[in-house]
Amino acid sequence: MAFYFALPSDESQHLAGFSAFERQVFSDLVHTLRLGVHLHQKVDGSASELDETVEGHALAQKYIATALASDFTADKFFPLRLTGASMRQIIQILPIQSSTTALDVFQLAIFRVFGFGDKAHLTALTLPQSTSPNFNSLATTITAWGGPSNIALPVYGNFQVVKSKVPTMLTLLWEFSQALHNDYTTQKTTGAALTFASVYKSLADKRIPSLPSGGIIPWVLVSDFVEYGICLSPTAQDLAEHIMPSSKSSKGSPSGPTAGLKHAADISKEEMPKDAAALAGVLRKVMQVLMKPGKEMKTVMKLVGACEEAQGRKVNVVDVEHALCKVSRQLGMAKKVKG
Repeated sequence: MAFYFALPSDESQHLAGFSAFERQVFSDLVHTLRLGVHLHQKVDGSASELDETVEGHALAQKYIATALASDFTADKFFPLRLTGASMRQIIQILPIQSSTTALDVFQLAIFRVFGFGDKAHLTALTLPQSTSPNFNSLATTITAWGGPSNIALPVYGNFQVVKSKVPTMLTLLWEFSQALHNDYTTQKTTGAALTFASVYKSLADKRIPSLPSGGIIPWVLVSDFVEYGICLSPTAQDLAEHIMPSSKSSKGSPSGPTAGLKHAADISKEEMPKDAAALAGVLRKVMQVLMKPGKEMKTVMKLVGACEEAQGRKVNVVDVEHALCKVSRQLGMAKKVKG
């Protein structure tokens, strides 16, 4: 199976020191990020038509049509995380700015945990300006959604929130938000910055129901904090440990990025890295080229510029994790597409 926007073979030859597996991972990421740029351009009306004679056209066309079908599918399928419908709405409600309050942190948390993937729910969760949230009002709003016992968030697959746990979740998320804001403020005055790993650990240590360490929500929520400048982007090691966790308390390997890597192993006929340390080495190579592509990598140079224009920031490790998940979604769709 070929991807439409894959890295041209003449540019792939310039990936010095890359194994066949690493080249395939990089090519799959380039394709998926280019697909994300194309979808962003489709939304703003500047996209060019795909060439039907290029291998992978049918799958790309199907993926694009599915992603553009609704706001919900945009959230599930857009490869650039800031360009999906929910993130655009969140940024409109809570613009990315230099100053952040504890209430802003809490707002991001409840958007991500309870409302993501449903624009009406995001609107209902928008907080009035105050010093602290109204937990009773929020709990009443949230528990009115879903079935008798659980609230499904299908944008995350099978993820569900247990209704009876919502009051506890809100209380713990507020405690976490206050502590994170305090740490953020303290670090800012010293000129330092909070690391992704430290914020992720703080969130995991709260043991919030439905948000286990290694689960999808903790990773994407802390990634939202990255977007707002609350903490640094994850390192290659952070992502590697997320994909191949060694901690016994972790929920397990996330299926999306793991499937994306397995595809690269299958195509390259090389084994996947055995552990997080080995995977981190692969991801560092990938990021080095994405952050500073050589002049011979014209497709990559154009891509990173287009991604920065679309998202207002440079490509980082958060984008790599998000793109690997979208590789997985394309693989699932490919089983139903011919050509």
